Amino acid sequence: MPLAQVALICLDAETGEVKALVGGRNYGVSQFDQRAVQAPGGSSFKPFVYAAAFNTALKGGDPVITPATLIADEPTTFWFQRQNPTSPTITTRNIRARTCRRGLR
Repeated sequence: MPLAQVALICLDAETGEVKALVGGRNYGVSQFDQRAVQAPGGSSFKPFVYAAAFNTALKGGDPVITPATLIADEPTTFWFQRQNPTSPTITTRNIRARTCRRGLR
């Protein structure tokens, strides 16, 4: 199995300034710039989303979300200002609640 090719773009959260760009595994093997690929992040973003949610337990948010919190695994549509709505595809056939811990697997 070939090793994965990945890219990292590090941004300043307050200003949006690009702090670092790294792409590819071995420039000697492939000069293709992995940063140029526009691929969906998928599960690679999950830890960051869950970390932000878990932060509610530290800051006393409402509702408090922990690894044991049940999250509905059901069709959802997200509406964003000045953008078309998006409805992510669920790949599992059994729609049910899952704990955040299970969602991070």
